[in-house]
Amino acid sequence: MLIVLIASLWQCLGTLASAAVAPNLVQLVGREAAQKLESYASLLLNWNKQINLVSREIQTEDDLMENHIIPCLSIPLAADFQPGSTVLDVGTGGGLPGLVSAICAPDVRFTLVDTQRKKIMAVAKMATLLGVKNVLPFHQQVEHIAQQYDFVTGRAVIRLPTFLPMVTKNLRGGIARSETDGLDGSRLGSRLGPGILYLKGGDFDEEVQELGFSPLRSRLDRWIPNFDGTQELLYFRAKVLPDAASYKLHTSDGDVFPIKEARMAASNLKLTQYRSVLLLGSSVARAFGLKGQLFELQKRGTTRLLAFPHPSGVSHYWSRPWQSDGSRFGSLVSRIARNDKANTKKAQKAPSAPCTVTV
Repeated sequence: MLIVLIASLWQCLGTLASAAVAPNLVQLVGREAAQKLESYASLLLNWNKQINLVSREIQTEDDLMENHIIPCLSIPLAADFQPGSTVLDVGTGGGLPGLVSAICAPDVRFTLVDTQRKKIMAVAKMATLLGVKNVLPFHQQVEHIAQQYDFVTGRAVIRLPTFLPMVTKNLRGGIARSETDGLDGSRLGSRLGPGILYLKGGDFDEEVQELGFSPLRSRLDRWIPNFDGTQELLYFRAKVLPDAASYKLHTSDGDVFPIKEARMAASNLKLTQYRSVLLLGSSVARAFGLKGQLFELQKRGTTRLLAFPHPSGVSHYWSRPWQSDGSRFGSLVSRIARNDKANTKKAQKAPSAPCTVTV
């Protein structure tokens, strides 16, 4: 009995100590979300002992809360999530920040993506135990995801010059073709609309310089009272984000999609509700018998890509960064987007006649 009392007292003292340095979760996100976040910290700590979901140096739930979960709260607190909004969380790992955001925004739909199957399985099990039903854990590379979302989130996944080109295609609402001047946090509105929200710590000025344009930056204490960490929330608005043509991206020459990806793309198009343009290399298209109006995208007389329109709905593109002979993939997509209506009409009137777009 004495041992039990001592253990209980020690736990109470630990709780009081953490409350002194951590923001009040109930005031920030409400009682139900706060309880789920505390349960999530316990689950994540146990899973982290089996799978390296966060740092192995994390030994207590308080460490998880202070260094990982609470910083991630800046995203659901800052973002202007509307009921029914969709969010793609890239490199979710143990559910940071995706599962944290989903707990705080139950009316928003989250797709949590990671390249490691074991991490996705852990996140799926934790979401089930927590009763979080608005998440879709997905084992996949983001380059292979065609769907578009209202928001894209991430937390120190990779360098910014690599991360942004991979995910801009997944941002709904179109991508502006001009650069932002880089606003600081004091000029941000009360909530952040659709765009990319990225948590980043340390010195990343060199990465921003390499991008060629600046994000809107804010310290986390703007959204989380009394937070004294060094991480920042970077915000790239959908309407001012440069398109993929602005980035220096390289992949191998030849077909843009390997066979496996082409099969996946063809399968996804059967389920889509949008009028899509599927961009494939000619040999891949022929191998799968994909039919539709042929658009030849030429560079110095050499056909590189073929686009197949898919009828119904609004524009949506299955694309992947690509560069060959100095041609940039983003410019090809942009050209198709600008001529989309005209190309579709041509396809309907003369399905056997290819439309050539020279770049």
